Amino acid sequence: MHRKKVFATALVGLVAISAADIWVSHQVRQERNTLLDTVSSARHETAKLYDELGFGGLIHSFKNYVIRGDEAYRDRVRTTAHSIHIRLERLDAHGRALGLDPDLSAVRDTVSAYEDRLDTVRLGWADSLPVSDIDALVRVDDAPALEQLAAIEAGFESVTRQRMARLNRLSGFQSVLTPTLQALMLGFIIFIWMRMYKTRIQAGREARAQIRNLNASLRAQTLTLERMRESHAALENFTSMVAHDLKAPLRQASMLLHLAKRAETEADRDAHCDKVRESIERANTIVEGFLNLAQLDDQPPETSLEDIGEIFRQAVDELALLHRKAPRHIRIDPLGEAYCDRDLIRQVAINLLTNALKSARPEKTLDIRVRAVRGDTMLTVYVEDNGVGIPQELAERIFSPHVRGESPEPSGADGRGLGLALCRTIIAAHGGDIRMAPGRSTGASIRFTLPLAQPAANTL
Repeated sequence: MHRKKVFATALVGLVAISAADIWVSHQVRQERNTLLDTVSSARHETAKLYDELGFGGLIHSFKNYVIRGDEAYRDRVRTTAHSIHIRLERLDAHGRALGLDPDLSAVRDTVSAYEDRLDTVRLGWADSLPVSDIDALVRVDDAPALEQLAAIEAGFESVTRQRMARLNRLSGFQSVLTPTLQALMLGFIIFIWMRMYKTRIQAGREARAQIRNLNASLRAQTLTLERMRESHAALENFTSMVAHDLKAPLRQASMLLHLAKRAETEADRDAHCDKVRESIERANTIVEGFLNLAQLDDQPPETSLEDIGEIFRQAVDELALLHRKAPRHIRIDPLGEAYCDRDLIRQVAINLLTNALKSARPEKTLDIRVRAVRGDTMLTVYVEDNGVGIPQELAERIFSPHVRGESPEPSGADGRGLGLALCRTIIAAHGGDIRMAPGRSTGASIRFTLPLAQPAANTL
């Protein structure tokens, strides 16, 4: 705001300087014209006075009156004298206008002398005299008057030269000073305008920077909101998964307890109780899977070099408690070693083998094979079965929560709702991947990879 006021004041100053220049130029021009007019009029009056005082004027008319006695010449003398007095007044006024105090007394005395002699002069006495003698006798000494006129004329010339020199100096000074002031004021205006323009540009940059910061903050808040939404969705999904996957074994346990109460023999009651225990074990396995899944979100697994075949054999031993015939359906080839968390990979093995056991066809003997292929950096493990298989359209989504493959069991207990999703999370935490292996016409083949070298995060 302060710069705007200075800018406006500078503009007003520039206009004032220009206006003052125009006014001074007008005054100088007007004074020069007035001076020239006054001097011209004074010169004209002086020239007329020379004429009216000379032989063609006052003296000539007076001499003719003396010689001839004609009243016409007398009147002409009076008229000429009156005209001379008027011109003397004008000349005196012009002199005062130019700062002079002209002395015209000798001229006035000369004119008055001729006027006074008109009434006392004797007429007709000079008829026989020569003109030169008559002129010497009747003429008043006009030398002082002529000297005064010459002095006045010289004074006018001197004043004119002085006044014109002063006006010329003033014009020259004005021609230098005014453009200089205008240039300085214009430069100052340009300077203020550039500062205002720079300030405006800086303000624009700051505004754009603020907008960028606001946009970045908005994007960060949007990203945070999206993450919160994802976390909320994951929490809802996690809750849904818990309820979904625990529902079947708990419902089965409840039904078996009801049957155990109504059992007629001790053997039937023990059989139902064993099945209740199996259902509770399945529920416990599911809970452990959820706990393992939640643990992987907080910290990466601690890995060491493990025998993958041994881990799968331990998984078969655990499954034998629930599936007594599991060992006879599962073949485990030599798999080799890889870096992993033993407990987490055992959970992967249990989930994959459990899914394979549930995929058995009623009309066909189930055959499950676990084999491995060693690569340069990864060990690829295959879990293959000849069961009902997994539809091709589910091959990409089978590892997502709640996506299940086909199961011949009426209840679809456990299915693949959480097991494969947990497997994907565990394998990804190890730096590997898990997917459906293509190329099988019957059954299913799931492959996953584990690193052959210690991951960088766990290297000491």
